Amino acid sequence: MARRTLLSVTPFLLLFLVIGIDARYRHADLPVIKEAVVDETAHLATALLVLLGVAPRMSLLRLSGTVIGGTAIDVDHLPAMAGSLVLTEGTNRPYTHSFLTVVLLIILGVALPAWIREFAWGASLGVASHLLRDMATG
Repeated sequence: MARRTLLSVTPFLLLFLVIGIDARYRHADLPVIKEAVVDETAHLATALLVLLGVAPRMSLLRLSGTVIGGTAIDVDHLPAMAGSLVLTEGTNRPYTHSFLTVVLLIILGVALPAWIREFAWGASLGVASHLLRDMATG
């Protein structure tokens, strides 16, 4: 009974977390590390919120893929922060910050063996939620 109650309030807690972070830090001028922690927390909460909406019963592999896909995609910002334009030449976002990445993960999800397929599906969902949140928050 307690687990069912927790699962029923979890989406609301995640939603309030995302709204709270966005309301508090949206226009704040934070140091890079603090901004990264705040942003990744909001991306993680968004990915979990989307996952709960799509698949309330999920495997550990799908959950892991969603968490990693929803947050690790921001690693593609590191080359620009180090002064390299290899992933951002001619654009303000890394090339991998696109729905092409989601499509590639879906293709991997179809092509990979069953034991890893759930991870790829989760990663595609996590990346998609990340990109949607980026679009919503500018």
